Amino acid sequence: MIMRTIFILLFACIFCSMAEVGYTQNARVTINKRNVTLKEVLNEIESQTDYLFIYSNEVNANEKVSVKSKQQAVANVLNKLLKGKDMDYSMEGNHIILSAIEKASQREKGTVSAIAQQQKKTITGTVVDVAGVPVIGANIVEAGTTNGTVTDVDGNFSLQIENNATIRVSYIGYLEQSINTVGRTNFNITLAEDTKALEELVVVGYGIQKKVNLTGSIAIVDSESIENRSFTNASQALQGVKGLYVNQAGGRPGADEATIRVRGVGTIGGSGKLAPLVLVDGIETSLMDVNPNDIESISILKDAASASIYGSRAANGVILITTKIGKTDKPIINYSGYIGMQSPTILPDPVDNSATFMEWYNKAMVNQGGIPYYSNELIQEFRNNPTSLLYPNTNWMDVLFGNALIYEHNLRFSGGTNTTKYNFSTSFLDQDGVLKGMTGAKKYNLNLRIQQKFSERFGIDVGLTANRWDIEQPSEGISTAMNRIMRMVPVQPVGRMENGDWPDCWVTTPGQNSFQNPLVLKEDHYGKEQTNRLLANLSAFIKITNNLQYEARGSVNYSNLLRKNFAPVTWLHDVRTSNPTRHPWSSTGVKTEYTSNNERVNFTHTLRYTGVIKDIHNVSLLAGNSVEQYTSSNRQARKTGYPNKDLDELDVGSMDPTVAGSSLEDALISYFGRFQYDFKNKYLFEANLRYDGSSKFAKDNRWGLFPSFSAGWRISEESFMDKASWIDELKLRGSWGQIGNQDIGRFQYVNAVSLGYGYPFGGKYDGGGVAITQYRDPKIKWETTTMTNIGVDWSFLRGKISGEFEYFYKRTKDILRGIALPAQIGALAGPTTNLAVVDNYGIELGLNYQGKIGKDFSYQIGGNFTYIKNNVVDLNGETIISGGRITKAGSPIDSWYVLQTDGLFQSQEEVDNYPTITSRVGPGDIKYVDRNKDGVIDGEDRYIAGNTFPTYTYGFNIGFTYKSFSLSTIWQGVGDISVRPNNNMASPFNNGAGITKDWLTDSWTPENKDARLPRITTRNQYTAENFSDSDFWLEDASYLRLKNIQLNYELSRSIFDKIGFLSRANIFVNAENILTFTNARLFDPERDIIATNIDQYPTVKTISLGLNITF
Repeated sequence: MIMRTIFILLFACIFCSMAEVGYTQNARVTINKRNVTLKEVLNEIESQTDYLFIYSNEVNANEKVSVKSKQQAVANVLNKLLKGKDMDYSMEGNHIILSAIEKASQREKGTVSAIAQQQKKTITGTVVDVAGVPVIGANIVEAGTTNGTVTDVDGNFSLQIENNATIRVSYIGYLEQSINTVGRTNFNITLAEDTKALEELVVVGYGIQKKVNLTGSIAIVDSESIENRSFTNASQALQGVKGLYVNQAGGRPGADEATIRVRGVGTIGGSGKLAPLVLVDGIETSLMDVNPNDIESISILKDAASASIYGSRAANGVILITTKIGKTDKPIINYSGYIGMQSPTILPDPVDNSATFMEWYNKAMVNQGGIPYYSNELIQEFRNNPTSLLYPNTNWMDVLFGNALIYEHNLRFSGGTNTTKYNFSTSFLDQDGVLKGMTGAKKYNLNLRIQQKFSERFGIDVGLTANRWDIEQPSEGISTAMNRIMRMVPVQPVGRMENGDWPDCWVTTPGQNSFQNPLVLKEDHYGKEQTNRLLANLSAFIKITNNLQYEARGSVNYSNLLRKNFAPVTWLHDVRTSNPTRHPWSSTGVKTEYTSNNERVNFTHTLRYTGVIKDIHNVSLLAGNSVEQYTSSNRQARKTGYPNKDLDELDVGSMDPTVAGSSLEDALISYFGRFQYDFKNKYLFEANLRYDGSSKFAKDNRWGLFPSFSAGWRISEESFMDKASWIDELKLRGSWGQIGNQDIGRFQYVNAVSLGYGYPFGGKYDGGGVAITQYRDPKIKWETTTMTNIGVDWSFLRGKISGEFEYFYKRTKDILRGIALPAQIGALAGPTTNLAVVDNYGIELGLNYQGKIGKDFSYQIGGNFTYIKNNVVDLNGETIISGGRITKAGSPIDSWYVLQTDGLFQSQEEVDNYPTITSRVGPGDIKYVDRNKDGVIDGEDRYIAGNTFPTYTYGFNIGFTYKSFSLSTIWQGVGDISVRPNNNMASPFNNGAGITKDWLTDSWTPENKDARLPRITTRNQYTAENFSDSDFWLEDASYLRLKNIQLNYELSRSIFDKIGFLSRANIFVNAENILTFTNARLFDPERDIIATNIDQYPTVKTISLGLNITF
């Protein structure tokens, strides 16, 4: 059923409603036959359409009939053909099932008394396939009950049922049949093969295509696989997909969109250059603005053959999302919702006893050659007094983080007729943040989609999506807030004084120059962000002939953002005297308002021809043109001088008014085409071409040409495979193509003039001058990625076993990146230019199995594995070093480049006889390896020690169904990836910050020489000796995570029959991120890998309870 839904949706999306390539109840045929057998007429209908007739021996296919029709719907022809005959039909997808109708006289002979009708009877029979082979293990179930059996090794069955019962016969890989048993006890049943897998349609660039005819690399996620999940962002639906690295770094409400990388890191530059193109019903947008409950299907285009038709925007892959539409059925009302609780997956465990904190700070000072900072009297004073504002022992993790509520409601109205389909949905998401009182988000969403066919040759598709985000965040920004939180120490008091004032910390810690209490951000400050987005599209098709169709589409993506931050003057007070001491956050009060408006307008025209030549040559041609314009503007206003926290409007501020703003405009013009051919659905070929012109390049380099070619061989369709009946599908495919990238700043090809540069003239200084501050390269051109892909797809044993294997290689050359210029050249910043070559190659493997045990238990097991090798081929002799990372030829992008270590020094003698990084090194410090043997430990001893991008990713899913219960699990894993935790909380006493409890037990002492950590010292005062970037501090960030486990109960259909207005109801429980296996200690491994600080918003785990009901 779900595949039929997807078919109808995608079919209508591109208006490819030609008789040669589609089927609906309005498919039309022309037949003129007199006094021929029914079988001949059915064969003629099959030859003119994609329909397949299924009927048993009880249908008299040799009965003589006459029919005359000219371009009439198949349904109308059948109604006339079977009128007055003892036959009926039903349409299931592209199958038409004929069945015999018993005559009244036959029923009367089988009629018994009312008492006898209530008695049970035993039925027997045999189930075979169309070849007459017994079907072993087929399910025979009495409809509306759990009474059933399965066939034996000979396909035979026996079952006791009610006299008037209907039985359902089903088996994996075959179409289910419903049979009325009135008046019968013996049955010979033939199950027809379910070819829906072969007919499954996949959304591709500017169209749809049968999955079996694909020659490119495309991954599919359907609505069934993500149903009832407690997603807060649509990017989470892509976790576990083969060939994708999906990293959700943190769970901050309204800002938890995952980073997505398709088949590696193909270029050097910012995150924008690395992200895939996302299109929702043809409109470019963010996954953040998609309601997961509106998704019907997702197609991920991974190679050039599938993505090159999008040209310059597809270098990092394409994600195509199709939203739901109503079916030709009665109106449906659906509600789904859940309520859940979130909590951090992992947080640092800080030392929260003030006396212990001060003692260990003194130890650190002594170990690094200093003197104790805190007196023994002060330490003892804290030990002797209970916890209070005067003598705090604060665990700031417990104070600031905790459980957070989340709930969502979705309501949908959908339906349709033969000419109209509609879908209207609305949703509301309310998510509190685990950073209590400082973060949270509300999302409101509306989605409307209407498809209207005015005739067989003309129709329209209208879509409108509107959403709004209301996001709460700290006034100083989440990065600043998390940084301050990770700097908190136990001697700093929590809460307010009795008179409501904020207390100050009277015990100072070197490096903590001010006590920036995070609770002030929570209660006195605020940060509010409101985003409104509108996606609108209108498309229309005109069917010029039966084979030729024109379509025009226009779309608008408009958004506006309003951000308000307010920080009033907040005084801290001495807890002993109550006198005000300082105002660490703001001395005058400050209010900032920022607003931006963005608009993307696109017009696309396509002309499509589809034809069949001599029933064996299938040809499809597509030509199109796209024009896109993007505009953006922003304004910011700021004032200081606010008297209190109650007056926060911009007009109230009395000091330092500032205003800033800017705007920009981009344009992209494209021409594209596609040629598809297959011979007997056996030999497949496809070619794509895209010609893009971008305003980001100078006139001579503005246009880029991006071709692709692919071919496939369906080996399973060859005659020599006829005896291998266990092979359903076996296909070999390959592709080659090129894609461009233009993601750079505007006007990088012309020197820009900057304002505000003064110069002396006539003995006076004029501050109103202008200057060129950056050299620009007028010859920059398109960055180009060339991809090669080879794949094998298979399906065995009626779809029980299926899988894919792919090898891919992609090279990106002429990479657009900024370079540095020597200061002697006018102190100019370097240009963006074409300079670098990067390779990515690897393999993908996917395997799936589904089976049944008995009549009530079924299971599904699937898994995938992706291996990717990234390598910088050429950097024009340059080496890029950024902190502890390096990018150079012969290694992966952003590899960890650190000192090698060999444990810890155990004695002074060992120190004296080994090169050391400074003269302060002593026993218990890190022992660095002198790799170049020059007797000195310095930067020349660094080596590449790890990756910031995983070498392999994998995932698997296991699901079970027993009667009305189902249990499903989704696992995600990454491997061979490292992180470098550093600074606040990751390293001890970093500029006055705290330490975690493992330093108390795992650091080196003369009594604990087998320690995991070096002797305690302060991060900022003993950096070179123990906290240089080295492999000692690299942590393995590989993990295996249970992303989701869902338990679902579907109410019995007998309950629906009693209720009447209810057609489906599910109760479900979800757990997200509930279990993780990893070596990472202080933080969640699913984080910003390159960032060395651990002060990132924590990842969350969620447990939720939900309901999904359909009326």
